[in-house]
Amino acid sequence: MGEWRTVRLGDVAAEVTVGHVGRMADQYQRLGVPFLRSQNVRPHRIDTTDLEYIDDAFHASLKKSALRAGDVVTVRTGSPGQSAVVPGWLDEANCSDLVITRPGPLLDARWLSYQLNWLTSTHIASRLVGAVQQHFNVRAAKELELCMPGVDEQRAIAEVLGALDDKIAANTNSQRLSATLTTSLYRHAVDADSLSVPFFRILNVDFGEAFKGDQFASTGEGRPLIRIRDLTSFEPQVWTVERRPAEVTVAPGDVVVGMDGEFRATWWLGDPGLLNQRVCRVHSSIAGGAFVAEAIRGPLAQIEREKTATTVIHLNKSDLERSSVRVPAPTKLTWFEGCAEPVVAALVSAARENRVLARTRDELLSLLLSGKLRVKDAAAVVSDVV
Repeated sequence: MGEWRTVRLGDVAAEVTVGHVGRMADQYQRLGVPFLRSQNVRPHRIDTTDLEYIDDAFHASLKKSALRAGDVVTVRTGSPGQSAVVPGWLDEANCSDLVITRPGPLLDARWLSYQLNWLTSTHIASRLVGAVQQHFNVRAAKELELCMPGVDEQRAIAEVLGALDDKIAANTNSQRLSATLTTSLYRHAVDADSLSVPFFRILNVDFGEAFKGDQFASTGEGRPLIRIRDLTSFEPQVWTVERRPAEVTVAPGDVVVGMDGEFRATWWLGDPGLLNQRVCRVHSSIAGGAFVAEAIRGPLAQIEREKTATTVIHLNKSDLERSSVRVPAPTKLTWFEGCAEPVVAALVSAARENRVLARTRDELLSLLLSGKLRVKDAAAVVSDVV
């Protein structure tokens, strides 16, 4: 193992700057130059969900926040410290409210991203500023101390950890394709012989319980609560020691729906957890989760369109009572389930594998970046799980 030394990020980065800070809502358009925001930066990856775009002229006016492939972007507000490397397909992009680090010749971008994510809960937390809404600013980033090996060893560490993340990315892409396929299969199954059936004639809904905040617990103590905010990450952030008589336990592959803001049918892809208030589970006694998820997408979208509240909109049981779902003819339903259920099962299996891979990565990350584990030993562990 080569010599490790302690350096300041500002001394080994070619540049550390910040993304555009200012009003953006009137600049977004359907196509154009990709524009990253805090919600697009997840630990170790760029999330294209709700990715926005700006036109070429506005992009040209924001030269300071223009991104290149290989830059490391770090969240400033909300989940400060979360970092990812800008991939090659985003070689022309822009961003707002992110710290942008352009590595120098002695700094590997992917290693730096792993380092920043590892430091998020400790060193970065101590460098946040702002009394109400905390920020990780450029000055704090430049002053951040890194325990850094030589660049060759950085690349070796990043390669080992990257093998796990590459497998996670492949599984995630497979999940997206699986979801698209089930939707296509359902549309093919719904034809002129399909029936429009009242929602509750064929579907059952379990509503989450109002667990008390004063019985919330630290992660790992009690049981995890599934809240609306967890329906994208599938990682509950709140646990409870409370027990309620009508509580509902959600299992991987169950269909859940958030009842505030947006109404989306979602396969739960996390570990089992308790259903919290304002989240419901939908199931059927005559069909599986593939049918349930696809059949309720249309009714939920219609309900969302019909809501006229100027604040946050809410999904109520009465909304569902007025709705109906399209049910394919018996032979078509049998065909759909025969095709779609294995696809959903594979989707759930890929998500389960990703959780194992992510936990392995995080364990190795801590050991490698602290110098407690040699790269060749970590590579042996990775070869057993990838």
